[in-house]
Amino acid sequence: MFLLELIMLLKIVIKFLVILFAFQFTYLKAQENNFLNLDPELIAAASCNGMIAGNSLSNFESGILTEERARVMVRTTTLSFFLTGIKFQDIDHLRKYQKEYDSIFQEEVQRIFNLIETESFDWDIQAELDVCSARIFEPLTSISRNNLEKVGIDDYFEFSRLVKIEADKLFDFYLKIIEAMK
Repeated sequence: MFLLELIMLLKIVIKFLVILFAFQFTYLKAQENNFLNLDPELIAAASCNGMIAGNSLSNFESGILTEERARVMVRTTTLSFFLTGIKFQDIDHLRKYQKEYDSIFQEEVQRIFNLIETESFDWDIQAELDVCSARIFEPLTSISRNNLEKVGIDDYFEFSRLVKIEADKLFDFYLKIIEAMK
């Protein structure tokens, strides 16, 4: 009797998951973002960089990181994503799908905030962060002059300065959010 009830419960759960998956797929398909046109490498990079940025901001808020160190982490994630982007895609792709990649980044920042707030941040999440931390350094250390030139970057230092400005704007915006949440 118990086994029969367990099987019935399992069937209900499976039906629920199938319906949920179908709804989410339909929802994604209905969006104009053409999710299937996104590059898996860039999805992974946006996700990782969002996790690292969220963790850095949380560490700043809790006093683990100074403001400058947290800013450096957000700058690094911003630069790393762009360098990953130009390594795998052309600039037109990055422009066309910027909102979608930004959305993935933002979702991961929020996910880290939520995990910390609900005290659900665990060693598995820390392991994900460790993989992401290792991952962001690859584009920072392996980008070629050719990768930069094909998107019109002649002066890497000027480009880095501009990335710093944009990343600092993002960081300042997050500071406003953190302050508003208090």
